[in-house]
Amino acid sequence: MAELSRSRRPFVCAAALVLSAAVQGGSLDLLVMPARAQEPAMPQASIEDLRARASTAFASNDFAQARERYEAILALAPDDKDAYFQLGEISLALRDSNEAQRRFERLLKLSADDEGWQLRGYWGLGDLAVQRGNLADAQKHYGESLGIARRIVERFGESPEALRDISLSLQRTGFTQAVLGDKPAGLADAREGLRLLEDVGTRHGMVPQIVQDIEKTKALIARIEARP
Repeated sequence: MAELSRSRRPFVCAAALVLSAAVQGGSLDLLVMPARAQEPAMPQASIEDLRARASTAFASNDFAQARERYEAILALAPDDKDAYFQLGEISLALRDSNEAQRRFERLLKLSADDEGWQLRGYWGLGDLAVQRGNLADAQKHYGESLGIARRIVERFGESPEALRDISLSLQRTGFTQAVLGDKPAGLADAREGLRLLEDVGTRHGMVPQIVQDIEKTKALIARIEARP
């Protein structure tokens, strides 16, 4: 596997949520590297150019430019799921919680028949709940994402992208369970997530994204283990 497939791989600038959890003290530090699935373009050149420019702006923390370009995508394609997800991520980064909620909820409404985007919508709502300090709600949303990720594997098989989605969901459930007081369950989820990532790397190659994910998951496990 030279790289995660374009349709589901998280992009370094603006393509899948990557979780970095600071479990000690119950805080969650979100490193927003949004995940993008390829959307039908209309027209292709204009939307994909805007998407690339928005990604570059996001990677440079130029959230105003990134937001403007994703809004421009919605002007051309009002149901573009990636744009809604990215705008939710931008709002999270800016701590505009009401706007983030609106974007992620809209994404879920648009994704009734698209489980890949549904699970990302639940990631977003879970991350928002953590930011608001509501870990019970976060655990509920992360549990939804994990259930969807497992169903995708049951139906379509163990692709690297699908296994990674399970792992990223397990990182989130592991974090919230540990902070909510169930350290054994948190460790079990985080360790399962690590095993999945290591299996993906062994079978398909240790691409940089998987190596980064493994390091983040190991750090999460160490922080959970350090909790009383």
